[in-house]
Amino acid sequence: MYMMRWNSQSKLFISPSGLTVIATSNQEEAAISSIGFSTGIHFCEFFAPISCMNLQFGVIKKGWKPGSIDLSDFQSFRTTTPRLIGLKLDLTQMSMKVWLNGIYQDNKKKDLKKLAVGGGPYYFAVLIKDIGN
Repeated sequence: MYMMRWNSQSKLFISPSGLTVIATSNQEEAAISSIGFSTGIHFCEFFAPISCMNLQFGVIKKGWKPGSIDLSDFQSFRTTTPRLIGLKLDLTQMSMKVWLNGIYQDNKKKDLKKLAVGGGPYYFAVLIKDIGN
């Protein structure tokens, strides 16, 4: 799995491997996973380097459109030190759980049951704002 731009006009820099995403403008941009999931439990990790101020991680459904993302399905992060952010997408319970540097963050879990309407697939996504994040 790798990350990709949500559209061709995106101002994100994505490395050839698809494993590094960097914002190049102050507009909010989205990168989504190349693989969508319809059933099961899936885990994804993101590394946030020093001084990431406007990062949001979450899950979107197939067919989403820019501006239609419900940010209540995302978890915001601000950091001044490097962080490893883990997301566990459980499509059996329609939930997303979060780990920060390997430590489970119960206060950051998300109920995704409203996303279940109409079914999946579901994609990991990161919303980035601020140059250099």
